[in-house]
Amino acid sequence: MVHSKQISSIRNRTSLGSLLFLVGFSLTINAWAQIQDIPIGKEVTMDRLYAGLLANTPFLERNEAYRHASSLQMGARIHFWLIPKKLRIRSFGVVKLVQEQPSKFFRSYEAIFTPHENLAVHMGSMATPTTELRPNPTTWQSQVETNTERTILGGRPGIKVQYRFVNNLRISYGLHNHNGLAAQHLKISYKNLSVSNYLEGNTQFFAVGWHFKNGRLIATAFKKQTAVALVLPIVPSYRIYMDMAHDHDKGNLSFGEWGVRKQFPHHRIVKGFISLSYNHTLRNFQGGLFLHI
Repeated sequence: MVHSKQISSIRNRTSLGSLLFLVGFSLTINAWAQIQDIPIGKEVTMDRLYAGLLANTPFLERNEAYRHASSLQMGARIHFWLIPKKLRIRSFGVVKLVQEQPSKFFRSYEAIFTPHENLAVHMGSMATPTTELRPNPTTWQSQVETNTERTILGGRPGIKVQYRFVNNLRISYGLHNHNGLAAQHLKISYKNLSVSNYLEGNTQFFAVGWHFKNGRLIATAFKKQTAVALVLPIVPSYRIYMDMAHDHDKGNLSFGEWGVRKQFPHHRIVKGFISLSYNHTLRNFQGGLFLHI
């Protein structure tokens, strides 16, 4: 019987090898922009390739949760044209390895029909209109997403219709299966502002997202909890952030974290940041390192 430490060692070596492979692959393509929209064949394109490493170091070992802070995330997304400019298949696969936790897998598979340049119909297992306010798993924002963003549900099976009225105004409606319950989703987007709501039985969920240059604001409301997160640029290459959740029944913070990030240059192949943060819930400071391609 293989000892658990041996299994952990094998997993760690495999994870590191996978990361080095992907970094090496990105170097061979010889251009940062080609990490997106990599042609595989005449009809197939890898529109995203991602690998990232996150390591958080607690300054005081007060809570075991901090032992699960380090993670490795890898993924890719492709699209395949069945009928050029009209019908395509889009799919992604992502694996996330978190220290001392079971491996996590994210996947999506959808058919996208575009009968008109302003209209798209999606069918399959995919992001709901509400999920679209959460970072896609094949992006770096997903690996460092806030607690507020994690309150938004992941992808679900169903059908989604998107229509663009003008260049800056879009509306999305989706009917999705929430573990056996039918839920209706609606999202309205204008420029960089998105407002979404879904109804599942008698339960409603609200989310608002606003993206601006080098920053973002997102807020959610669900049952007895309201959450808000803000990432704000202060000087070039520095960002401050806050992430809080309020429990209406208890009348206190159910989650609170504040921090600062020093971004690495974005024109490099390997990007990321170092960070320093304080978690109110765990009463602890931690330093972070995040690298991704």
